[in-house]
Amino acid sequence: MDLKRVLLIHPDREASGRFASRLSRSGPYAVTQVQDGFDAAWELLGGPYDCMILHVSTRGLKPTTVIRKVREAANMSGMRILILCPDSATRLRMKRIGADDLLLEPIEPDALIEKTSALVGLKTPQTKKPTPQQRAVDRASRGRSPRELSGHASEVRKPRPATDAVSPKDPVKVQEGLFDEIWSLAQKGPATPGLPPRATRLDILVADRTGDLVSKELIAVDPSLVVGVLRMSNSVGYRGHDPISDLGRAVQRIGQRQVAKYLLQTWTMRATTPRPTLEFLMGSYWKHSLVVACIAEEIAGHLRYRRPGAAFSAGVLHDVGKLFLIHYFEEVYRGVLKQAGQMRGPRDRLPDISPIEHKIMKIDHGIVGYELCRAWALPAIVGSGTLHHHLERARVRGLQDWRVTVIVALADLVVRAMSSGSVLRSNHLAEAGATRGAHQDGGALGRAAEESLDLHSMVSEHVPVWVREFLKGKNIPLLDTYGVAMRRVQRVVDKLEIKDEDPTDTRTGSSNPTGIKPPAAGTPA
Repeated sequence: MDLKRVLLIHPDREASGRFASRLSRSGPYAVTQVQDGFDAAWELLGGPYDCMILHVSTRGLKPTTVIRKVREAANMSGMRILILCPDSATRLRMKRIGADDLLLEPIEPDALIEKTSALVGLKTPQTKKPTPQQRAVDRASRGRSPRELSGHASEVRKPRPATDAVSPKDPVKVQEGLFDEIWSLAQKGPATPGLPPRATRLDILVADRTGDLVSKELIAVDPSLVVGVLRMSNSVGYRGHDPISDLGRAVQRIGQRQVAKYLLQTWTMRATTPRPTLEFLMGSYWKHSLVVACIAEEIAGHLRYRRPGAAFSAGVLHDVGKLFLIHYFEEVYRGVLKQAGQMRGPRDRLPDISPIEHKIMKIDHGIVGYELCRAWALPAIVGSGTLHHHLERARVRGLQDWRVTVIVALADLVVRAMSSGSVLRSNHLAEAGATRGAHQDGGALGRAAEESLDLHSMVSEHVPVWVREFLKGKNIPLLDTYGVAMRRVQRVVDKLEIKDEDPTDTRTGSSNPTGIKPPAAGTPA
């Protein structure tokens, strides 16, 4: 029997995953899920579907317009339309303009299956109680199991062939049960290590009531403070109707006094930060994270993305999984960093630590960071940035806001490309192509320029085709965004009086530039 293609357009990702899973198990259905009007239009243009299930509250579309457009399109004339709506007021209007059937909320999966089967001409199946294995599939389809991204969902389903090739041919022997130990601890959301008092002037600036409100760039230097502020602003006492994902807005919402109070409450924990963790933080970790956050915010602005502040927050925490691993699994992760430091490759290949993490730990810092953000109850859009190494379309497009993942991935690639030392500093894609042609003709820049690669080409070579298609026609001045980010970071360095280090040095944890020793507990901040 041929598969029936169903397009499920629903704003709630959890409910959508539940419905799609039940439909897939009930009969020969191939279900595609989308959560907004942009993705719905993309899927409808991509090919014919047998049935479209549309929830009227989906953001970015008007159901009446969608129905009319579908009925007017010749290639979609045979597609059946099932409308999901909260009340009966729209029933007659939807029927009149071309909807085939409607379901009122609350929607039972069995009723949805029955309606869909009738529309596509299939016999209504006899539903059975889902088995524990099927419930595990439901959880994965609702985005509740990032294990699938790490390749450890074989007990549920066979893993898909990975396009990002994270499985080495000759895996080394790893510690027995290491993956389960890391996963179990990450799910508990342990405390994030932070900068000790007197490591910077941050404590003084935050506690100074006569000064200006500290900027989000200053807050972003300390990852423990970032997590604490975001969690506090999304708590019951401060949160409004929508989750707060913008770090600057979060600081404004809770006020500088509460930020200072949080610093005081965590003083002892930060004062006893272990030396290896402190070296990692004060090496290049904090500055790399801040540069990526600033570039991500700049790119979001050029893309006219509606929430550039969320892109900044996601960029700050994009490598928080590394900090967790070096703090709680220092010996193992030191081995990962050592192998990463020994990697050598062509100048046009950017180093990526994720394959080595999979090789040794069977999991990478992106998955760990994603699970930590969930355990901390941070907005989902912030956790999306941790998966910047996972750009396989089917996985990323299932996230709540995959655009943030792409933006953070681009920002991280820009920093790594600039650190490679082989970047031809052209600003736009058109300029890069013209300059490359001039080099091929033997221009005045000489042999050294011919060996260089322009920034856009280097970045585009490290993203999948679908990301390049998404960016097509969007002329983002990557070099300008990098320059703006570096100026913002330099202002932070000057204000906090931190010893300057190269932020493009991705060998985080390789040095201790400050030489700061944590003060004894009880010393005033």
